[in-house]
Amino acid sequence: MELLEIKKLLLKHSIQIVRELLEKGIPFRVVAINKGINYTPPLPSPIGEELQKREIIVFDLVNYTLASGEVIDSTLRFEAGFGPQNVGAVVEIPLWRVTTVVLLSPELPLFVNPFSEEEPPTLSPTPNRLVLK
Repeated sequence: MELLEIKKLLLKHSIQIVRELLEKGIPFRVVAINKGINYTPPLPSPIGEELQKREIIVFDLVNYTLASGEVIDSTLRFEAGFGPQNVGAVVEIPLWRVTTVVLLSPELPLFVNPFSEEEPPTLSPTPNRLVLK
């Protein structure tokens, strides 16, 4: 199996795992490379500036954040609150940037991606499944 095929398989696997956790309402943690994560609207200073300094970002998807979660193509999208004022934003994380998905109770790693800092493989969507290109 070529390295590209392994990367495609890992991306497909991450999509399937995250979708399953969201559909079943099972709380989980996402550890991701900060590069490529988007916040809408942009987070105000100093929150946004502090997050930009970090190489790795950790999100626990529980309660409303978990309920708002969805996977669109190969992107995890959810709503979250930041800082003492709980400033709301929609967070979009490309799933190829996710290094680890962890079940919260019991704390158990479900997925590890050693290629998260590299360029993503391409998956082509079809109505009910993803097909490797």
